[in-house]
Amino acid sequence: MRGEILKVLSYGVQQGVKNDTFLQYNDFLLHIDQKYESYKIDPISSWKWYWPWCGFFKKLQDCLGEGDWDIVTNPGGQFMGFWWCLKKWRGCSVYLQLENKCLCFKIEVEDSDVAGVRRDEWHKHILKYWDGKLIKPGRLGRGTWMTVAKYKEDYRRTGVDGRIDIDATVAILHEAEKIVEDAVRDWVTNHSEEGSKTHAS
Repeated sequence: MRGEILKVLSYGVQQGVKNDTFLQYNDFLLHIDQKYESYKIDPISSWKWYWPWCGFFKKLQDCLGEGDWDIVTNPGGQFMGFWWCLKKWRGCSVYLQLENKCLCFKIEVEDSDVAGVRRDEWHKHILKYWDGKLIKPGRLGRGTWMTVAKYKEDYRRTGVDGRIDIDATVAILHEAEKIVEDAVRDWVTNHSEEGSKTHAS
């Protein structure tokens, strides 16, 4: 990893290595590392494309103990996405995804024939939670991956200087995780009961 290579290069610099290629490579990686770590010192309002988001998402991955991120392309354009907290049940997965500053509650439906039904059901189901802090997305699409609800404000928390407060931000994401867990548990319980009644009748 870049950090490990930089430790080796730093040791070489301390030992007085003068090789131009060595020093240029060290400077090159230091420049990338500074951009990667810029999320720590730059106000969130000034975060630009890619680098601060990569550093931020890597930190979230460490704090949450899971998660993946990448550039996501859809009909609306590109964004940096981070997804985690995947829960599966009978051909439908519920998970959380960060789309830049938006916290989204998503579903993945394997059967396209029931995608619209599952989308509407989960939209109504998820909105019951979190004291009115969740809103309907701009549009309810239909496909394999669909947003059924959004956190109505920026999930990132900051200090008085406008810089990211990691602990407070992670606390918000843990609340979102609990909502997914509660929602899936209630969904499974209710639908299992409905299935039992249907079978009994």
